Amino acid sequence: MTWQSIKTFFISKKTLYGMGIIVGVCVLGGVLLLVGWYPVAAVNGHLLWGNAFYHAHESGLVYWRALLSQQQSTSSQELDAMVRVLAFESIIDDFLITKKLSDDMGEDILKDKLSNTLIAAMADQTLLDNLSTLGITKETDKKFVINQISEYNLLDGTVRLEKTTGTQWLMNARKEAKVHIFLPGYSWKNGNIHRK
Repeated sequence: MTWQSIKTFFISKKTLYGMGIIVGVCVLGGVLLLVGWYPVAAVNGHLLWGNAFYHAHESGLVYWRALLSQQQSTSSQELDAMVRVLAFESIIDDFLITKKLSDDMGEDILKDKLSNTLIAAMADQTLLDNLSTLGITKETDKKFVINQISEYNLLDGTVRLEKTTGTQWLMNARKEAKVHIFLPGYSWKNGNIHRK
């Protein structure tokens, strides 16, 4: 191979287009990973995304670190593993509850109710102080927790008409759900997430 043939190979338009496509795909993949646009699980055929899992995981870490700060027996690795399981359960439960409420009352009505509840809760200084005491200090984490509590309370009121409780409905929904976990080291069995 001569220098001219090497130079021609690397400068040809097809090679430049190919390299450009490869670089573009790599950059796009990196951006998607950074913003959490990758699936971590599927529930009844609907994908759950990394950004929701990451947010639940980070909020959970803050809460559980504050709660377990007195116990020296829990290592940071054990805590992280426990919170990952809870984060998976949180986003799966959130999907199941949101789906039930949307089906029962309509998506627009649900959004209005949650929005009104969030506005009222964010104005309640006692509630915000209590969340801060639990280690939940960031506004986004407070909104996340308030939203989950609000959805559960709406669920509990909705399923009482079906002569059950929110907890019982959720346990049954989890057992019936078809869940696939995409992150390695975790599986779903009998309505619960398990570490492998």
